[in-house]
Amino acid sequence: MLEGLYLLVVYPIYTFWFANHASIFDENLSYVGNLDHLHWAFILWGLLTVLALALGLRTCIDHSLFKKRNRMLVMLAACLLMLAVTLPYRPLDLPLLSLIHILLSFAAPLSLLAAVFMIFMDLRMLYPSLMAPYLSVFLLICVIALGIYFKYASVNTLVEIFLSITVSNLLKFTARNLTKVSGMIDEYQV
Repeated sequence: MLEGLYLLVVYPIYTFWFANHASIFDENLSYVGNLDHLHWAFILWGLLTVLALALGLRTCIDHSLFKKRNRMLVMLAACLLMLAVTLPYRPLDLPLLSLIHILLSFAAPLSLLAAVFMIFMDLRMLYPSLMAPYLSVFLLICVIALGIYFKYASVNTLVEIFLSITVSNLLKFTARNLTKVSGMIDEYQV
């Protein structure tokens, strides 16, 4: 109940509030987060994003085949994201740190999407009929995000909002249905 409230209300509202401080099509969250008065809000957004993803991934990883590998991949993505949001993006003042920030900002979502894909593939081997639609939706989310990226020729706030909110909610719905299905399987095995 509280997880659903967090994922469907609190996290999206904070994300939209934070992103509303700049153009949704022309800037990205790194730009917004490095405005002088919003740096701590950016770090909070990073923490809230990690929490949103962890809520859905926790159950998905517990049901997957390669739990240890999947936990390591998710931890790597979370660390990359937190490093990215804490490093300043000020290309004129701090060009080296800005370059590292950009590299981390690309590596974090790509590693997270790769981890989610690998987890979904693991789960598809265990629960083929349940996971087929979730894997399709995940791939559709990735295609839409790529379409937004190519339309505006940059990573903008729109693609970041879209990915963070849709993937975290997809993971939560997947986790909820995995719990139901595994409970039914346990009943039949008793």
